[in-house]
Amino acid sequence: MAQNYNMLELLVKATQLIQADPQNVEAYKVRASLLFQMKQYDEALEDMNYLIESLDGQDAQIYLMRGRIRMERGDKDGAMADVRKAASLNPHIFDGLEGSFESKESGHC
Repeated sequence: MAQNYNMLELLVKATQLIQADPQNVEAYKVRASLLFQMKQYDEALEDMNYLIESLDGQDAQIYLMRGRIRMERGDKDGAMADVRKAASLNPHIFDGLEGSFESKESGHC
């Protein structure tokens, strides 16, 4: 219960930051992440769409976040399009994943 309260408190603070500065990209990212964690996917998607369309359409991380939201909403095609866009903006975005799949697969052999 305390965790939910903290998330709501952070959500209010992120919204206040956005109201004070509607160009605050980081506040939108934080709010969308909190909404995602609260399973409020439609609202999180609205923030991500606004970021891409109005503020920062060249940030690969934003596309990855939107892809996760789209996947949770059942939009697999939209999610894949966002992952592809993220990779085109930053070809190294998935470099840290190397080996993580291999180690999982090798344990099943």
